[in-house]
Amino acid sequence: MPQIQNKTKLLAHMALFVALEIILSRFFSINTELVRIGFGWLPIVIIATLYGPIIAGATWAIADVVGFFLFGAGLGPYFPGFTLTNFIGGVVLGLFLYQRPVTVVKIVLTVLLLSILSLGLNSVWLSILFGRGFWIVFISRILQTAILAPLQLILIWVVAAEKSPTSETLRRLAV
Repeated sequence: MPQIQNKTKLLAHMALFVALEIILSRFFSINTELVRIGFGWLPIVIIATLYGPIIAGATWAIADVVGFFLFGAGLGPYFPGFTLTNFIGGVVLGLFLYQRPVTVVKIVLTVLLLSILSLGLNSVWLSILFGRGFWIVFISRILQTAILAPLQLILIWVVAAEKSPTSETLRRLAV
């Protein structure tokens, strides 16, 4: 975990990115019973770039829990498996994007791992939650991954790559 000089600033950033994740996930996304296409992951990319894997994982997990209890999923009860997937996803983002030269290869690996998490673990959770066969859920979620993966590749590069237009601005935020 990074040595954080100002814990108040860290908590303020975490709260900001939790709020952004909730807004983008709950209000600016396409939701069906098995598929969610949105940009709730983007604030987590930013916090992963600024603070690393544990903070990013914790932020995404907190956003999942708070978002559910504030607004509900509308499709069923709270299920901690999704929170676990989000935590792991935040850790993956932090491992690849924090304090390292971010290259196209690292971004592709990051998106690949996030896609595997979404397709794999979330399909298991949805299968358990709704009592449907794993492969039926898995196949229905391939479209979500096919849509999100190219968007994630582009937007993660814009936000996190060393030579991207926003990376220097974001790094100044963390100081």
